[in-house]
Amino acid sequence: LVEVATAFSITRCTPEHPFYVQQGGTKKWLEATDLRRGDVLLYPAVRLRDQLEVNVTLRSQTDQGGYGRARPIHLARLDVTPALARFLGLYAAEGHFNGKNGIGFTFHREERDLHCFVMRVCEGVFGRRARVRIGDHSTQVLLNISELGPVFRNWFGVGAGSKKVPEFAYGWNLQNRLAFVRGVLDGDGIKGRDEACHTFSGFSSVSREFVDGLARLMAESGIGWNSSV
Repeated sequence: LVEVATAFSITRCTPEHPFYVQQGGTKKWLEATDLRRGDVLLYPAVRLRDQLEVNVTLRSQTDQGGYGRARPIHLARLDVTPALARFLGLYAAEGHFNGKNGIGFTFHREERDLHCFVMRVCEGVFGRRARVRIGDHSTQVLLNISELGPVFRNWFGVGAGSKKVPEFAYGWNLQNRLAFVRGVLDGDGIKGRDEACHTFSGFSSVSREFVDGLARLMAESGIGWNSSV
């Protein structure tokens, strides 16, 4: 058998097994024994639509901002878009379970672009106008849907020490995985330069499970990383 190793996988196959590759500027079929270091393996691209099981029933919102009882809205599942994936990454970084009041995000007062982004997703995806609470140095964006609280608690854990990356995120397409990582870095990320003046992005967390989970997600998405404890 021949072993073909890439940055993402190792395949064992017979010597004559065909691979479609780009070699130099040419695309062609080659048998496994004819592959050379630096060849690019090509695969058919199928754009998959990621979905997220939610299964919650919400009261309908009236034009006056209140909530009616006559027409409840059932959310069985949501289409995962890059915007929703980034929203969930932000929740992993800056979100909290708000008990019977649903979920919330806490940002610095000056991070207005993040405030507005979360508010847009709340209304566009969940059909609710988020409530904003402004403090001396921080701003909270609150989504008062009590049914969502236990769902997010199950996905992400409760409190900084038990935070985790939801298992479903690893199965998303690359675009959504990268959007989730972006959300985490938007919330908890730092930027800097190493001794060689190379720029880098990083994050910190008191949850080892979350660090390991995000490291796995980045590795599976082709993002180089290293960690320190």
